[in-house]
Amino acid sequence: MFRSWNTAATVDFYFDAPGFECTGKSDEPDWGTLQRDNVAPLVLSGPNDHERDVQPCFTGSVYFTCDKIDDRIRDRVKVCYPIEDFVYGMRAFANCDNNGYLLQFGMPLES
Repeated sequence: MFRSWNTAATVDFYFDAPGFECTGKSDEPDWGTLQRDNVAPLVLSGPNDHERDVQPCFTGSVYFTCDKIDDRIRDRVKVCYPIEDFVYGMRAFANCDNNGYLLQFGMPLES
């Protein structure tokens, strides 16, 4: 679940850049769900009274393993690192979403 202070803009980001489909949303409470291919649904949630966060504070990254990657979205996102082949056998790149969450996309390199 990603916390977002502008859920509508986050839904738009995931639709426009990596091509997710919005499968549900609500303004009250503020939430949304996104789906693409075989990825488990991404859940977006606006801030609520039970939590004290005031901005995204996730310190890790979300890694999507793909059958194929390319850099068609690089002009529409903040690129953190371009497509690169890594010694551990993956081709990957990363970008940040509109909230600042690090999203990594990778595919196994063929032997």
